[in-house]
Parts: sequence; C-alpha cells; structure tokens
Amino acid sequence: MNKTLFLFTLGPVQSFIFQARKTQDLYAGSYLLSHLADIAVKKTIELGGEIIFPDPHKRSIPNRLLAYFSESDNEKLKAIGQSIQGAVQHEFRTIANGVLASFSLEESTEFKEQIAQHLEFYWLFQPWGKSDYLDNYRSIIAGLRTIKGTKIFEQITEAPGKKCSVSGEHNIVFYRKDRGGERGSTGSALPRSFPIRLMDDNEGLDAANFIKRCLGPYFKEDFDSSFPSTARIALMEAGERLKKERPDHQRIWKGVEELALFKLVENSSAEEKSDSLNKETIQAAALIKEHKIHCSPYYAIMLFDGDDMGKWYGEPHLKAGVSQYDFHSALSARMVDFADEVQKILIEPRGRVIYAGGEDFLGFININHLLKVMVELRERFGRLNIQEYTEDRPTFSAGIAIAHYKTPLSEVLKWAKKMEKWAKEIDTQKDAFGIAVLKHSGETQMTRLKWRSNDLWIPQLIERLMERVKKEDVSTTFIKQLNQIFLKLFESDGNTFDHADLIIKAEIKRLVGRSVTVEKLIGEDRERFENRRTDLVNVLTEDLSKLYFSCKNQMDFLSVLNIVTFLQREVI
Repeated sequence: MNKTLFLFTLGPVQSFIFQARKTQDLYAGSYLLSHLADIAVKKTIELGGEIIFPDPHKRSIPNRLLAYFSESDNEKLKAIGQSIQGAVQHEFRTIANGVLASFSLEESTEFKEQIAQHLEFYWLFQPWGKSDYLDNYRSIIAGLRTIKGTKIFEQITEAPGKKCSVSGEHNIVFYRKDRGGERGSTGSALPRSFPIRLMDDNEGLDAANFIKRCLGPYFKEDFDSSFPSTARIALMEAGERLKKERPDHQRIWKGVEELALFKLVENSSAEEKSDSLNKETIQAAALIKEHKIHCSPYYAIMLFDGDDMGKWYGEPHLKAGVSQYDFHSALSARMVDFADEVQKILIEPRGRVIYAGGEDFLGFININHLLKVMVELRERFGRLNIQEYTEDRPTFSAGIAIAHYKTPLSEVLKWAKKMEKWAKEIDTQKDAFGIAVLKHSGETQMTRLKWRSNDLWIPQLIERLMERVKKEDVSTTFIKQLNQIFLKLFESDGNTFDHADLIIKAEIKRLVGRSVTVEKLIGEDRERFENRRTDLVNVLTEDLSKLYFSCKNQMDFLSVLNIVTFLQREVI
C-alpha cells in the first residue's frame, strides 16, 4: 500500500509562551502547548500513523510532528487530519471548562468564542512517491510554508472594551478589581475569594491567558504551581549559601517572601520590619546580613535555537550508505535525549527550565551560574550522538538578557529574542551568543561573540577574567581607562583607524600592568614577587587579547569588559 507523509503544526507559539507577565505564565504556556502537541501525537498513533518525529515517549513534545500513514485515499486522509485537529481542539475546550469548574465560574459567550478561535493549525499530506524520502520531506516542508504564507484570517468580532493585561489583543473575560474599584465594561468580576496569587488587583485577562494562569488546579500534581518568580530566581544562590552557612535554618527559606526580603536586606529600619512580614523573611534577612551574603536583584533569561536546522533536516551531509529516513529519526531522538539532559543541567539553585524541545530552549538562570550553564548547554549540544550518520556537528546560537527582577518580564523576553537574532547574524557560520545587561538605572550594555576561539570557550574566558577582578588581582580602572582610549580611537562612523588593533593590544598590556594589585607575600623576596606579578600581567594580557580578537569589533570588546565589571559586582 502507498505511504503518505503527514506534517502537523500547532500554535500560536507567541501567545502560548511569550505573552507573559509572570514566570508562571511562561511555564504554563509551555506546559499547555506541549500537552496539546502530545494529544496530537497520541491521536496520530491511534489512527494508524507512524511517528517519524518527535519521539512520542519523551517528556517535552514540540509543536510540530511528522508521521506517515499507509493510506492514499484523499478523503480518508482529510478525515484523519480533521480528526487529529479535532482531538486537540476538544482537549483545549475540556481544559478550559475544567479550569472554570475548578473555581465555580460561569462560561460567558465571549469566553467560549475566544477559546474556539485561539488555536492555529497547519497540516498537510504528501504522497510518498517514487522519489526518495528526502525529496518528499523537502516537498512537504515547502508545502507548509506555502500554506502559512496564504493564511486565511478568520473575522473576529468583539465588542469595544478593555483588552487583556497580558496580550493586549482580546477583550478581558475575567478581571479582579480592588476594593471600591469600578466594574469593567467587558468581562466578569472575579469573587474576592479568588486567589490573589493568580490574579492581581485591577488585572484582567482574556480566555487563553486566564486558562494559562489557572492551569494548576486542573492538572494538579503533574503541574508545578509554585514556579519561582524572577525575584526568587535572583535569590537562588543566596538561599543556597545561607543553607550551607546555617544548616539549622534550612526550612526558613521555603517561607521567605522574596520582595520583602530584598527590602529588608537593603533597608534595616524598624519600619520595614513590620508585623505584616512573616517570621521566615525577617529571620532570613538577619542571617543574610550576619553572614554577609550578597543578594543580587539580577537574573538571566537564556533562549537558544539550533543553527540552520532546516538544512540539517532538508540538506544533511550524510555518510555514504546512510538512510535519510533513519537519520531524521535518529536526529529527532538525540534532540529529545538532549532536552532531557537540559532538565538535569538547569536545576535549582542554577535556575529553571521553561521549555527544552531539543533544538530550542528557554530558561531562567541565576547569574552566579550563568557562564558555566551557557558552556555546559552548548558543549553538550555539540556532542549529540550522530557520528554514525554524519561528520557534521550541530551548533546553536543563544540570546541572553540579564535584568533586574522589577523589569517587566515581557521587556526582558524581547531583549533575549533580540540577542538571539543578533547572535545568528554574526557571520554565515553563526554558532554565537549575544548578551544584553538591562541595568535598573536604564543603561544597557550588549555584546556578541562566537562560542569558541580555537579550543577555548569564550564564556570561560569571561568568567576567568571576572574572577581575577573579583579576587582583586587586578583593578577595574583599566576598563575605565580603555573606555576613554576607545573614544579617542573611534572615528565619527564608529570605526577605528588603521593599526588600531596594535595600539589597543599595547594599551591593554600597559594598563593591566598599572592595574594589577597583587601584594608581596610574607617572606617572599622581591625577585619572586616581581616574577609572580609579571606572570599575572602576561596571563591577563593574553586573556584580554584573546577576548579582544574574538570580538566582532572594538565596541563589542568594550561592552564585554563593562559586562565583566557588572558581573563581578553582582555575583557572590
């Protein structure tokens, strides 16, 4: 019997994941999208489909599946596609109704319509003809692009009214007013008994975002209803240090109120220690001060996407005799294995994963662990076990945004995506990362670099330099002086004149020599001290020169040095 390929995608990814005001929104959106994709996979198998990717037995299911059916009748195939789409739509409606039932809320007409119109489906079948598998794969991918390019928009008619606090697109269906607040022109007011942790006063949500916010009671034990806030992520390493310093007080950390803790650590006045604060928070603040543990208010978001994955699937460089179908299946399985490893790499106090689909990732990272986690993820991705199929090694480009916990989450996400896009534009090979530091003062520092220079991981080089500054082996004055020199070297168009590289390298050595702060040890003679000092100057000069020549331009180098200065102040 003839075979037919089937390609299915589910969305919209933007509203499922990236429309978020809280970390819980991000987590819930990713969880829900993966759950619905899993429903599509299971229905495909139930209808006789053979899954090519993703691996249906793994934890995190991406929003795209490729399968084949031993069927060629167009009407039957159409019915199969509609049945899979219908199963996902039915599950989404069931979840929506279950969430309402969990809180004894009524379903309005507008809520029902928004749920019915929210999901986006793209699917098509491709006859598995006489040509080889790869040609058919390319054909079905091209067909999907055509369908997406000619998208038919469904007319959505909504009465005038306030829009969702998260999406800003659809009318509010539920809102929480503060005491004495006015009733909204659209949507239903939630009862005062509705949990304040799920919706703030004067916040209003459309149907999809309300469902995301309230998934916990529906999925119960399979869902993490206590996903940490940005403030909690920023405090993870401080909490870990406190537990090590005072193991007899480990339990208090669970009850700490993060925002109040930051206030207490920053301000010890009696007014802050009011009766409204719980005892765990007050105790934790006192212990943090006693043990002089730094509590940085900054955290990082990292996202990455595999480089040229379209070519990996559509134009792979395979060894002789390797089946393209087998390679697709193996690559998909290895990507899922990698996604499982990511879940083990990024655990508290290092951070938390939002989404790990194999070739793409989104997660929160405590800045004390950022540089190490970056290298671990990239190094492990490059070791995917596909050597029996190809000599090539996969790479990814990443975007990292470091921000204060008070910075709107949507803004931090925008910067992380911007940095990822910028990193991929570094050159045709990609394999790079971009970092933006969004300071609470409003200043932004950004840079991009390749992951490696020869056999050296650049984030490790940055960390080595940061630790030197942190240990006070060298003063940061050389960075300030380099800033001044760069301003003189730059022409009006932002470029430097000829031979600037030679001048800068010489200046690096001169300024480092003046900024090294090591002191003579007790019992150390002058010659040994001078040799030790000279060795340190040479090592620092070599590291800084490697970093300089790894940067795309002089401004990226200057920015990475300024980021080093920032990190050495903020990490413990």
